[in-house]
Formats: sequence, C-alpha cells, structure tokens
Amino acid sequence: MMQRLVLFQVSGRRFGLDMALTKSIEATNVPQARGADWRNRGTLVVDGEEVPIYDLAAIMGDVTLTHDSRNRKVMLVKVQGRYLALLVDRVERAVEVDSDLVESLPPIFRGPSRHCFPKVLRTEDGLILILSPEGLGRIA
Repeated sequence: MMQRLVLFQVSGRRFGLDMALTKSIEATNVPQARGADWRNRGTLVVDGEEVPIYDLAAIMGDVTLTHDSRNRKVMLVKVQGRYLALLVDRVERAVEVDSDLVESLPPIFRGPSRHCFPKVLRTEDGLILILSPEGLGRIA
C-alpha cells in the first residue's frame, strides 16, 4: 500500500505530512514575532472562520530571525473538522512512499514528541519525522 506525503523543511530539518490532510499551500508574508511567541503569528480567514497560524520553527525552539521569508509557506491542513495554518520554512514536494517504510516512533519518545510525531519515514538519507497536526493542540 502506498501513502502520499508532503515533504517540508523547518529550521533545516526535513518533515513529512499526510497529503490527505493538506488543503492548500500558500506563499506568505506572515511577520516573524520575536522570541518564542509562536502562537502570535496572526490568523487567516478560511471559509469565514479565523484560523490560527502556528510557526513550526518557533514551536521547535528556533527563535532566531534568520529564516528566508521568500521561501516560507503556510500549509493549510484540516484536522478533526478544524483548519490549522502551519508556517514552514520551505515546501519540498509531494511523494508517494510504500507504507512499509512508515513506522511508529520508538516508545522511548514520550509527551510532545510522540503527540506531534507519532510516525517516521525511513529513507536512504535517514529518518523523516511525520507531523501529526492534532498533536499541536496538546502542546498549545
């Protein structure tokens, strides 16, 4: 069985996201907030609903202001009937991978790591964490 993923980068690290959750990917001019205030990136209006923008670099502890804003994108995802806007540094591409290459995160990881990244993709270049957007709600 095959699985479609969107590969993206945050703070120089590669991640994946289930393509079925992705509604759109947009270029953005979202201003960078100073410090670790990742919840204060503003909102988007989608279908008449205000959608919070989550800055994944800030969530992961990268509070520098060195991100190249020309490449930053907002990935709009729908989880449990609600939209979330995820601010990422770069979107690479969509890929189709064999489901056998996707494994559960080892049980040594707990808490926020396990909530946000319950699965990993094994590739020739190493492991790619697969983001579970609903896990962001547990750490917000």
